[in-house]
Amino acid sequence: MDEGNPRAIFSAISTYVFMKYGLSIRSLNYDTTSKVMWGEYESEDGRIGVISITFGHSKDKRPDKNQLKIGIGTADGVIVDAKVLSVNYDDKTYNNDVLDDVPVILDKYEVAMDSFYYVADSSFFTEGNIRKAIDRRINFITRVPGTVSITQELLDKAWNHPNSYRPFTLENAQSKQVFYEIQDDVGEYRGTTLKFAVCYSHSLKERKRKTREKRAEIEQKKLEELSKQYAKREFACESDANKDIELLLHK
Repeated sequence: MDEGNPRAIFSAISTYVFMKYGLSIRSLNYDTTSKVMWGEYESEDGRIGVISITFGHSKDKRPDKNQLKIGIGTADGVIVDAKVLSVNYDDKTYNNDVLDDVPVILDKYEVAMDSFYYVADSSFFTEGNIRKAIDRRINFITRVPGTVSITQELLDKAWNHPNSYRPFTLENAQSKQVFYEIQDDVGEYRGTTLKFAVCYSHSLKERKRKTREKRAEIEQKKLEELSKQYAKREFACESDANKDIELLLHK
């Protein structure tokens, strides 16, 4: 154990607990969070700023305060790995670095690589992270960002083939049965073949409907304000008016 290394101490305690109570690791869910900090923090050798404690996106809703980040890996809700990070340490880089730690963690907990899944949010989905995971034979589950072109392709395909959904039910954290439908497919992302799934949640249907209605209401108000401006204008001819209408619709 590294003396004075909080991550190493925590890891040793966690390993002992898992072994003592016969807990198993089937997957590790990795994510980060931010914590508000006050004051100035000095390291043992007198240096200030071993990690960067500064302003950033605050999940505590305190953008006026300095903060740091914490990266956490959990197995069935139990923390297995934790690491203090600089606030400007982005999640894509964090996932890439943690992939180097996974083989060490699995070896420590005597977990077979082929029975394990690395789980993370859409910040994991980069070409570098995917290739690194495959090179290290790490199975992973992540969410594909909406900005990736294959996302829209898969969604369009799912809408056009409604009969190819497979129903399934899961129990949520409140022990309630939640009904889903899923389509799976195989596709390619930057030369790498991956398995994708499009998931439809019935429990979110009403919430999505309300969100759409609220957005439509906001857009309608914007259009009404713009239409008032156009109603006051005079155009030299119908062609000029149509050109402005086209510009408005494009906007």
